[in-house]
Amino acid sequence: MSNIAAPSPKHVAVIYGGESAERKVSLSTGEAVAKALESRGYKVSRFDWAASRLAELAQGGFDAAFIALHGGAGENGELQGALELIGLPYTGSGVLASALAMDKARTKALVAGAGMPTAAWHIWTRAEATRARDERLPAPMTPPFVVKPTADGSSVGVSIVATTDQFEEALGAVFRGRGDVLFEEYISGRELTVAVLDGEPIGVCEIQPGETFYDYAAKYERQDTRYLIPSTFGEPVESELKSLAAKLYVLLGCRGVARVDFIVTEGGEPYLLEINTVPGMTEKSLVPKIAASRGMSFAELAEAILRSSDTDTRGATES
Repeated sequence: MSNIAAPSPKHVAVIYGGESAERKVSLSTGEAVAKALESRGYKVSRFDWAASRLAELAQGGFDAAFIALHGGAGENGELQGALELIGLPYTGSGVLASALAMDKARTKALVAGAGMPTAAWHIWTRAEATRARDERLPAPMTPPFVVKPTADGSSVGVSIVATTDQFEEALGAVFRGRGDVLFEEYISGRELTVAVLDGEPIGVCEIQPGETFYDYAAKYERQDTRYLIPSTFGEPVESELKSLAAKLYVLLGCRGVARVDFIVTEGGEPYLLEINTVPGMTEKSLVPKIAASRGMSFAELAEAILRSSDTDTRGATES
């Protein structure tokens, strides 16, 4: 009998929860990921995130952190920077890519500068939006257009303004989110998303909400949203979407998993909406659906994402 002990399982801190508007979704993502990693033999500790818990992470003897923290610090580079300071490797994109991707306006500027298609837009600072709300100033665009906060996800604070009289309500709703206020030309079409894993687009999903708008309720609460893999557009359009998604992933310097969202017109013309560097990992989430269409189980997907932390030397302490 060999006296050589089996190697200890990798100890992973799953960071989730937090205080953003996406807390509920993050709790679901984190718990699903934790259970999946445990099923693959990893030792897992769950961290409902607060900045005051950084010392626990630093002293916990962890091999890696799995970031399942949606919105706020989990996606804007703050948590990534903190983990680098304590030398703990983590999943997903780094500080700069996370910050750029979380800021929808800056992402659109980079997309446009790279010659990729995106809808026309206008930006108001939060102070400008507050003044416009208080003084009932007109919108900077002619309807129809979309109003959204620049630094939140899960459709928090997003509204479609079809007529001028809907603007005041939309402007009030946008303050539920973080960041400045983005006005975006409304493009009539269907929403499709591309999952990218380690730089490779692994599939496309078409989203058909029961209502006209794929909002928070359609994503997480309603039961009438349909997810089509493959999409109804066919291979030529899907190939173009994958190419654009991969190009944006590289442009921002992303790593690990990301999800790139598009609106595609009935004529097959794509418009980039945004990129998500900490995409949802719940039973209703898009990346797991796309991975499943490739024969990858949820647990295999979670482990594949975790492997991105193995190449993370940014947070490694020097010997």
